Amino acid sequence: YIISPSDSLISLCVDYAEAEGGEKERFYAYLYQGLVRYELCDYSKSAQSMLRALANSGSIDDHYSKGQMFSYLFKCLYKRTKALFSRAFGML
Repeated sequence: YIISPSDSLISLCVDYAEAEGGEKERFYAYLYQGLVRYELCDYSKSAQSMLRALANSGSIDDHYSKGQMFSYLFKCLYKRTKALFSRAFGML
């Protein structure tokens, strides 16, 4: 697959899902936005998108996608924490 150089296209989808979609559409829009941002190594924004997906996951029965959401959320938090410790202590 080809990694997108930015998150501009998925951001349009998120805007549409927020305006016109239901909980399911918002969940998948935020999930995919988080995945794109993760691939772009923007872990803070990726985590924000995953948390928004979590907020819209109440009625979602797709356990695989929910699992992906949690997996990438924890990956983002780990990478972000590792970077902060590295900067603070000059290690890792």
